Parts: sequence; structure tokens; C-alpha cells
Amino acid sequence: MERRGTEVRVIVVPRDASGARRWLAHLLRASCGAIRAGDRFDDDLVFDADSVARIALRHRVAPLLHRALQDGRITDVLPVAFAETCERAYWATLRKNLLALAAGDEILAAFDADGISAAPLKGWVLLTAPRAGVGAPGPLYADPGTRPMDDLDLVVARSDRDRAGELLRGVGFAPVQSESARTGAYAGGHEIAFHRRDAGVDVFVELHWASAGRESLLRGMALEGDEILRTLCTRSGRVGAARPTRLGHLLFTAFHGARHAFDRWIWLHDLHLQVVAAPLDWEALVTGARALRARAALYAGLVATRELLRTPVPKEVLADLAPGVVRRELLHRTLSASMRDGAGKRPGRMAKLLLGESWWEVARTAAWATLPGAAWYAARGEDGTLRRRLRQPARALLDVGGRPS
Repeated sequence: MERRGTEVRVIVVPRDASGARRWLAHLLRASCGAIRAGDRFDDDLVFDADSVARIALRHRVAPLLHRALQDGRITDVLPVAFAETCERAYWATLRKNLLALAAGDEILAAFDADGISAAPLKGWVLLTAPRAGVGAPGPLYADPGTRPMDDLDLVVARSDRDRAGELLRGVGFAPVQSESARTGAYAGGHEIAFHRRDAGVDVFVELHWASAGRESLLRGMALEGDEILRTLCTRSGRVGAARPTRLGHLLFTAFHGARHAFDRWIWLHDLHLQVVAAPLDWEALVTGARALRARAALYAGLVATRELLRTPVPKEVLADLAPGVVRRELLHRTLSASMRDGAGKRPGRMAKLLLGESWWEVARTAAWATLPGAAWYAARGEDGTLRRRLRQPARALLDVGGRPS
């Protein structure tokens, strides 16, 4: 964490960060235009190709770097081995995404034919939805090889969950969980994964009926599927098809990143692209974050993105979103610690606790993490016996509430 006068801010790339992390930050800034075209790394740090490639793959930005190397946005002279690693990541991402997006079209057509209202989320939207602004109709990631996706995320109303699952089976997707685990996930969870193999590639779909489960450390800002469809989405023409609005998807992107303590830079890049695509109605964004109890999550994401990628976020907006002074400083400390090289999971878990809308919510969640309710056990298909419940508080205290995240 760093102080500038009275300002305290998250440090994504601290001064004592590894050379690989500092090099990667420079390359990512060059790829998204955050530094002047042609500016090279102004430090004398040795470029360790293996280390930079390893963290580029972990942060899911290697395909982006390949495209930036190809079109001249990155002008640093880099080892051939590093460029080849990024190129392999790009082609693997492109192949997987093309197959996944084709499967996604098939799924949406099946849902539409059956009259189920559904909306794609996260990477699926970034790769397909038209960007905001006149004269720029394409998606934020115009090249489908530049944004890795682990799966296709799809949200439906809770009342449509079972029927949606049957439709996914009808187009060849099978649930990943066993029958007993699936029953537990339906009872206490918020999503379930499906799998199909297309042309030798594993395609996964995550069917959501809420943004987070009742067992989540961020359940205070969780939304039901029908609320997401009603308040954050707009109809896209077909009977059942919907897409997140620009503000809705930006809020959902921040919420998703917060669930993982923003530990992948690709999520910060997602936020950056959404902010710079066209002028934003910042007042509406702050109002929406307040209504969804997601101000701290949006604040944390925008602060980190502003530092890493120099995203133009007004200070007044950050002031409107920021928690109180004490919680803000603690949040900065835990996020900064979670973003250090080799950091464990504990600082990120603490950060998620602090992302609640108020101290009351933080305290309530901490107490619940120590002694979870029946939903936590139901979400895992476990029996919340007295013996198990008595054992959990000690385990949770040692793990800073990590288990229920």
C-alpha cells in the first residue's frame, strides 16, 4: 500500500514487485494504449521469458499480447520464445472460443424456441455484444482469440432453472456434477456446470439462476436471476433472448472480479475496455452500484484498473463509491497484499469480507463464515450435523472464512 499525502491506494504493481510482474504490466499497458505508442520499458530489468510468460498465462493476457505484438502496439524487442508462447495461447483461445460461441448460438436458439428468457454474461458478452458509441458496432474484443473464456455463462430465472437444464441436455450438454451433488447445488447454490465435447475441444456452460450463492462471502450483493434479467438486461429482439445493458454488464464484471479479489488482470482489462468504449453516465453507474449494494466491489475494481491500466475514472466517482475511511484503508491493505507475487489466499478472503456494503454486513458475514448456516452445507451436498457444525468454527477461524467463499 502507498500513501500520497492523505490518499491511500491499492498497489497492483508495487515497487518491490518482481521484474516479470513489472514487465507484464508494461506490456499490457502498451497493448491497450495506456502508454504512448512506441514507448519502451524504461527500466533495466532483465526480461525473464519463462517468468513473464508464466504470469501472462495465469492472468489470461498472453493472447492479447500476441495481437499487440503483431500490430505494433508493443515495440519492445522480446525473446522469440516469449512471443511464441503468446502466439500458441492466441491460437488455442481462438479455436476454443469459435467452437464455444457456435455452441452458444445453438443454446440461445433452443432457449428462444422454448420461450425461456436467458442472457449471456461475462466473456460471452464481451466477445459478442456491440460496443457502445456511434461508429463502433463491433464487440469490445473484436478478435475472438484475444479474450480467453473458461466457459459460457448464462443466466435464467430460478423458476426456469430445471427447464433450462433439460434444454442443455437436449443439445448434448451433460451436467458435470453427480446426481447427489447436483441436487445439493440446486438446493443451496447459484449455478451448475454442463459439458460437451466439440471437435476435440471441451466446451463448458455455467447455468446461473443467481449471481452468487447464499453460501458466498459476497452474498449481501447477490441477485436472483429474474432480477438480473429485469434490472440489468434488455431484450435483444428474439422472444427469450436478452443482453446485459452497458451499465449492467459493467456492474456484473466488477462483482465477478470482486468474488475472486481481482486476482486476474484480464478482469481489470475487461473493466478498462468497458469504461473507455464511450462516455459513461457515471451518476447512473454510482446509483446502480448503490441500489445493488455493490459500491465497494465497483470501487475496488475501478481503483485497481485505474492504477494498472491508467483507466480514466474521475476521482469524484471513486469518492462517491468508496467505503468509510477505516474500511477503505483496510480494504486497500488486503487487496494490495493479495496482489503481491506469491500471495496466499488469506488476504483475498479478507478483502472479500471488507467488500460488504456496511460494517454491519461485514460483521454479519464474518460471523456467518465462522458458523455457516444450513445453505452452506446444502450447497456442498453435505449434512450439517451437530458434530460438523461444532467443528467448523475452529476451521473457519484458522482459515479466515475461506471455506464459504
